Amino acid sequence: MLMNRKEFTDMVLFEQLQVNPEDIFCSQLNSLFKFVDVTFATGEIFRSIWVKIRAQQDTYPLAYFELQCLWRKETKVVTVHVFNPFVEEEDIVTFLSYYCESVSSLRWIRDCYGIWTGKRQFKVTLKEDRNSADGLRHPPAYFSLGPNKGYLFYNGQLKHCNRCGQEGHLATFCSLVRCRNCDNLGHTAKTCPNDKRCDLCKEHGHVFQTCPHRYRPVHLDNLPLDNIEAEDPPSSLPPPVPKPPIKVLSSKLQPLWFSDHTMLTCTILLDLPSFGKGFWKFNVSLLEDANFCTQLKDLLLYWTEARLPDTPIFLW
Repeated sequence: MLMNRKEFTDMVLFEQLQVNPEDIFCSQLNSLFKFVDVTFATGEIFRSIWVKIRAQQDTYPLAYFELQCLWRKETKVVTVHVFNPFVEEEDIVTFLSYYCESVSSLRWIRDCYGIWTGKRQFKVTLKEDRNSADGLRHPPAYFSLGPNKGYLFYNGQLKHCNRCGQEGHLATFCSLVRCRNCDNLGHTAKTCPNDKRCDLCKEHGHVFQTCPHRYRPVHLDNLPLDNIEAEDPPSSLPPPVPKPPIKVLSSKLQPLWFSDHTMLTCTILLDLPSFGKGFWKFNVSLLEDANFCTQLKDLLLYWTEARLPDTPIFLW
């Protein structure tokens, strides 16, 4: 016998699930197809009620209903921040794929000046996990890819303990110990008898640096610069390298005579614009651009043309 709308509301929603009337946005009874469609006010309310439903689904009167979630709670927009900006996006996708059925890149988050903040957004579909409170497998809020640490967040994220890796509580209230070597509970990495577990693919026997699933871009070390052609040239190129006349202010060579066991130190002070200390990390897309490679060669030749005017070449 089908319950009427009032009986369902009183017996199931109010008495069994302890739902408040203000938490329900809409409740619809379809007598022809024999189902009740309940829409809750917010997603947070739905998630808390869904936990109760899963815990009491074998208890009367819920046991007489076939429960179906119509809200795509498994689809999320995940924001990921890895502190090392040079970590490959393909490795982040591989990491998320352990918890998600599908992962697609959305965008890089930039500030009002167009500068990248280091955060990426992905659209994911979480995998099912019957042991989870909401039936989904959630990625950890804090994670590591080898030496690279990061965190992520999204709407509907469960509490995640950074100490034991379990859901439902925070590390402040946790007394468990999880090994960072094999990812098992009960011991530390110092006393771990097991093989190392990879942060990327979750398999044992290797680490992130040697993971076969790690993304390895094709390097152009042995490719002649003259043969590089840009398939998709960037919209804007770096400005041309200026070539002011080289003026040596001072030079010093220590010691004046070298030997097999003495290292020569050459100090040169040039009258050139100072750009400060830094480092370069080439992007493959830049190396594929012929104009940029030409500018790079000109820059290297420009610095190699600097010579000490008062020191013989054999003393360099």
